[in-house]
Amino acid sequence: MMKKTKKSSRKNISPLLEKILADRSNVVFNVPKKVKKIGRDFFDNSRLNKAIIFKYPNFETDIDEFIEGAGQKKERPVETCLYFPYDTNMPQDGGHGVYLREHDFAEKLRYFIGIDLSALTPENARDLELLSLLDDIPSLDPFLMRVKFDEARVNIDAEFLGLDKVEELNIKSIVTRDVYPIITKAFPPGYIEKRARSLTDFINGLWKTTSQEAELFIESFKIDKSLTNRILTAWKGVAYYEYKYSENIRRSTEIIKWLASPDSDPYDLAMVGHLKDLYAMHKRTTIEGMKGLTRSTINIFKSYRECHNRFMEHNDPGPFRDFLNKANERFWVLGFCVNALDHCNYLFEIDVMDKPGMRLRSDQFEIFLNKLNSTIEANANPEQQLN
Repeated sequence: MMKKTKKSSRKNISPLLEKILADRSNVVFNVPKKVKKIGRDFFDNSRLNKAIIFKYPNFETDIDEFIEGAGQKKERPVETCLYFPYDTNMPQDGGHGVYLREHDFAEKLRYFIGIDLSALTPENARDLELLSLLDDIPSLDPFLMRVKFDEARVNIDAEFLGLDKVEELNIKSIVTRDVYPIITKAFPPGYIEKRARSLTDFINGLWKTTSQEAELFIESFKIDKSLTNRILTAWKGVAYYEYKYSENIRRSTEIIKWLASPDSDPYDLAMVGHLKDLYAMHKRTTIEGMKGLTRSTINIFKSYRECHNRFMEHNDPGPFRDFLNKANERFWVLGFCVNALDHCNYLFEIDVMDKPGMRLRSDQFEIFLNKLNSTIEANANPEQQLN
């Protein structure tokens, strides 16, 4: 008979489990919680509805190589995992994690969960399509999920996504702002009127990647129209992450400034003076890691703006065409960087901001830095962290 597991304290939860339990919509899709709240199943297989789906960095993939390789590699910077807690009422006590791109994904599901997705049934076909669509985006933001499901023409109850309509309009406005001048330059006068009732109708058609407008837009840059869906989805994703980054950068900058200042020194540093140099080195490493994520993010947005301006101001579509061709790779890298920075912000909120004067004890400080580094560095073992 198994012993009853003692409830874990918050500080003993691994960084990965803490990320899952935080239930932040950009990296976690808590299926059992949503099913309980809405009163309907998300998956047709009932046992899949016990899975907490989350995104996790693939530290074995070099981001620069991923971009330069135009995404030809099977590996991506972000993995999708199904986490099945041993006890759904106490998910912090560990469970089984099954990564969607593992070669033995189906076997592990059958072994750990007792379902066979390899069987040819309508229920399995739908569930596999849902999992594939979720795996084909770098984060689980409601906006990106809605775009992906709509393009695949898969009907999902809107309550599962909880999409903020104001946020949706803001993101669409970013895309429209950039598309409007491009269309007026890319197409000859009068051409749009022959294809749509108005320029606005043409732009709205770009939100349906199976539309004639979407194909015409991609073909105008001499890009294979078979890539229309992937390129436009990625372009919307880049716009989305630009929106999210502008929301989060202020807090990320505050964390870097705090780490670089004496304010971040543990208040009991005098009692552990022999660790002062070690803490200083640890802080510098963390700061450089966060700055690296910030640079990677800014460089992609900067490249996008430069390509856009090159086309608009110098009538040179070449750089913008190249950007579109690699939009999907940049989309995935942004998902990695923006969500890592977002999680750093979350850790700062729960571990530092609620402390008097935002000062930590030396043991709290060390735990906090370890959490940050496991978010931004290639030193975390996800399989071990789930148990």
